[in-house]
Amino acid sequence: MRIRRLEIHDLRSFRGKRVLDFTDPVTGEARDRVVLVGSNGSGKTTVFDVVEAMLRFVVDEAPPRILDEAGLVTLTMELGRDDPEPIDVAYGKLPEGDGWEPFGPRVFEEGEFRPCAYTRGSSFEKLVLELALLVQGKADLSGGLIYFPHDRELRPVRGGTIEPPPDDRQWISRYSPANQWTGSLEQLWVWQNYLDLERSSRGEPTGELASSVELLQAVLGPGRQVVVREGRVRVSTPWNDASGKPAAVLLDQLPSGERQCVMLFGEITRRKRPHGVLFIDEPEISLHPTLQRQTLAQLRRFARKLDMQVFLATHSREIVRSVPPGEVMSLDYPESRFDAPVDEEPS
Repeated sequence: MRIRRLEIHDLRSFRGKRVLDFTDPVTGEARDRVVLVGSNGSGKTTVFDVVEAMLRFVVDEAPPRILDEAGLVTLTMELGRDDPEPIDVAYGKLPEGDGWEPFGPRVFEEGEFRPCAYTRGSSFEKLVLELALLVQGKADLSGGLIYFPHDRELRPVRGGTIEPPPDDRQWISRYSPANQWTGSLEQLWVWQNYLDLERSSRGEPTGELASSVELLQAVLGPGRQVVVREGRVRVSTPWNDASGKPAAVLLDQLPSGERQCVMLFGEITRRKRPHGVLFIDEPEISLHPTLQRQTLAQLRRFARKLDMQVFLATHSREIVRSVPPGEVMSLDYPESRFDAPVDEEPS
C-alpha cells in the first residue's frame, strides 16, 4: 500500500485548500519515504492523524471526530506496486460528478440525508474484500498503517506469568504506552525465549527471540545483546559489572534514548507486515545525532525488506541532512517565513 496524495480543506493550521503530493514528479510513483518538516503548529501531526482517520473510516465506516472538523478531506492511495490503480476516498462536502460514488453513512442536513463519504476507483471494492478476509482470519496481514505518535514511551512493567501475549491482528495499529505486563514487549520476548528453550530441548530449530530483537540489536551496536534471565528481559551494556563481566540491565534502567530504541524497533518488529505504511512522529526523541542516523539507516533497510512506505515528521536537522532533498516536504506556509540555511549554526 502507498499513500499518494492528501487534500485538506480548512482543518486546524490548514486554511483553505492544501494539497500534499507524495509522488515523485518524474516517475509519478509514490515515494518510498517522506520526511515532513515545519515549525510547531504547521500541521505535521495533523497530516498523520487525518490519514489514520481516513483509513479507520474505510475500515469501520464510523468517522473519527477529526474528519468532522474539516470542510473536506480526500486521500489517494494504491494497494501495491502490482495494483497501482489509485483509490480515492473523500469525506465532507464534495461536488457531485467526476466519477465519485457515495458510500457509508449519510448526514441529515437542510431537511434531507445527504452523502458525506465518497470513493473513486475500481480497486476500492478489492480493498474492502481484503479487509473483510483479514477480520475473519482468512488472509495474512498485509498493508495498512503502523503509527507511532510523539507521546510514545517505554514504561516500566512488573514481571508476570510466562504465557502467550494477546494476538493483535490490526490493519491500523497505533502505538499507545502501557505499564502492564500483559501485551508488553517484555512479555512477548519472555514468551519467545520460553518457546526457544522448549524447541531446543526437542532438537528443533529456534530463533523466535533472535528474530524479534535483531533490528534493535543492530541499532544499539556491536556487542549489545537482549537476553532473558529469571523471567525478565535484560540488555547488555558497554560497561562491566563488579565481577568484570558485561553488565545487563532491565529495560526501564536503560538510558532514555536507548529506551526509545527498544520501544520503537521492538514494536515495529512486532507489528510488521509487508506493503504497509509506517508513520513516526519525531523519531529523534531523546536520541543523540549519531543514534538518529543509525535509526534512520535501520528504518531504511527494514522498509526495503518489507516494501513499506515510511513517513517521518521531524524537527531534527540531522535527519533532514541524511535524506535526499526530494524526500523532504515543508508544511510551513508561506514557506519563505521560515527559510534558513540548514548547515548554518545560529549566532
